[in-house]
Amino acid sequence: ADVAAAESQLAQAAANLDSVQRGAGDAKAQVQHAQLEQAKISLAEAEESLANATLRAPFDGVITAIHVAAGEQASGLAVEMADVSSLELVLSVDEVDIGALAVGQAAVVTFESWPGEEVSGEISAIAPKATESNSAVVSYAVRVRLGATELPARIGMTADADLITDAKSGVLLVPSQAITADREAGTYSVNLETLDAEGKQMFTKTAVTIGLKDGDFTEITSGLSEGDRVLIGEITVAQPAQSGFLMPPNPGSFRQGGAGAGQ
Repeated sequence: ADVAAAESQLAQAAANLDSVQRGAGDAKAQVQHAQLEQAKISLAEAEESLANATLRAPFDGVITAIHVAAGEQASGLAVEMADVSSLELVLSVDEVDIGALAVGQAAVVTFESWPGEEVSGEISAIAPKATESNSAVVSYAVRVRLGATELPARIGMTADADLITDAKSGVLLVPSQAITADREAGTYSVNLETLDAEGKQMFTKTAVTIGLKDGDFTEITSGLSEGDRVLIGEITVAQPAQSGFLMPPNPGSFRQGGAGAGQ
């Protein structure tokens, strides 16, 4: 209605100006010209008010929630919508690890709904500011864009992601559980299986240097060779019994390294 009224005023002002220009003096023409400009301004304001009263989404998507009803005055969030064709996984990454991440790095995503399925991904954004939290842990929001998948992923699902900061092939790996770290000295060691002069099994603490690691395996850059056998866990030395006799080791006190070093 406001736009229609403004358009009517503009048309009337234009007609008045045309009439004056045909038979009146310059002073009256100037007044009518000013009225025409004012009518144009009123029309522009009415059109802007109409545009501000219209909700227009900045992208195509699916409406997921509506927070207003017809007849209400909306002062906050009115509608929520999402582009389901380009879902992203939002991760909370500790500040200790954030320095190793960069936009464009690859990721492997698994969903709790389909634990055996893996979906490729890519880091699309890293928050410049830490997430506000009452916890003493400082973390940053990292967004991972999902690759093409036939899984019916939905908004709000829980998922995990392995962020790949580096990759190597043809390297020597051992189970991470077999490695003992001395944090103060900054050294690493394994219990390497060897045989004594009589051919009996024994374990020798052997220093190693490590490289890349994931959740299960660690790269060994020196200290071991392919085919070596290492102990997973710790060797427990049996204590003397109260009678003074030495007791044999408890066979359940340690688990022998059935998993060897390999590529």
